[in-house]
Amino acid sequence: MNRTAWLQDRRMEKFCDVLSRWKARELSAQEAGEILGCSERQFRRYRRRYEEEGLTGLFDKRLGKASVRRVPIDKVTWVLSEYRKERLTQVGRALLQLGIEHIPAYSPEARGRSERAFGTLQSRLPKELRLFDIDDIATANQYIREVYLPMHNKLFARPAQIPQWTPRLA
Repeated sequence: MNRTAWLQDRRMEKFCDVLSRWKARELSAQEAGEILGCSERQFRRYRRRYEEEGLTGLFDKRLGKASVRRVPIDKVTWVLSEYRKERLTQVGRALLQLGIEHIPAYSPEARGRSERAFGTLQSRLPKELRLFDIDDIATANQYIREVYLPMHNKLFARPAQIPQWTPRLA
């Protein structure tokens, strides 16, 4: 049973309970309407439909029908494609022209991409140490200090874009 059908059944049970209490004169029509979440007038309408058609008269006749306000799928896809076109940056357009799919850096698909492409320092260094048969801490520290870090900095270090910039301490 889907949620809509369950809610419909629950609403009918509640109506039957309130109607029996109204018939027993425990509730006024206004109180019954308040319990059902409708006006006194709507409660009278429900009561009349129940007396004429039974429980089937209480079914929501809109259920199972398409909304008249529903937008056709082709219009939805067109609007989404236009929206995506407008939001593209120049980099995104260039990537599209080259046939490369752009994956935003914050997306789950991008997570770990640079590590897979370049490896992390933690994964590269142990391999390199094994390559040079370095098996003790003192020799590894010396190798890192004299060989690995200068080579790493030569490859990856970049000068500051704003050399005079110093952070202001509040």
